[in-house]
Amino acid sequence: MAQVAADLRISEQTIYLRRRQHLIDTGQPPGTTSSENAELIVARRRIAELEAAVAIHRRAAQLLDEVVSPKDQVKKLATELATDSAPPLRLATAFTELAQAM
Repeated sequence: MAQVAADLRISEQTIYLRRRQHLIDTGQPPGTTSSENAELIVARRRIAELEAAVAIHRRAAQLLDEVVSPKDQVKKLATELATDSAPPLRLATAFTELAQAM
């Protein structure tokens, strides 16, 4: 076995591992076949991609929750206007800016 490994320029351990995998692929000892291993690798990559996408969507949802909706801004400004607690010039400016943002 050592001579074969030397001729192929690989370690003896590699030969034993490849032989064992060949036996598993042919159904002799129990184990995960090469094709099953390939499917698992693809599935794990896809799972990692999906988990990354979910993390991005969760972060986007958090950021959107922090944003105050224009409706809420209008309600607040209308309340201030109704109570006369805010100077009219500031309210007019705020409404103008809000209208331009929409």
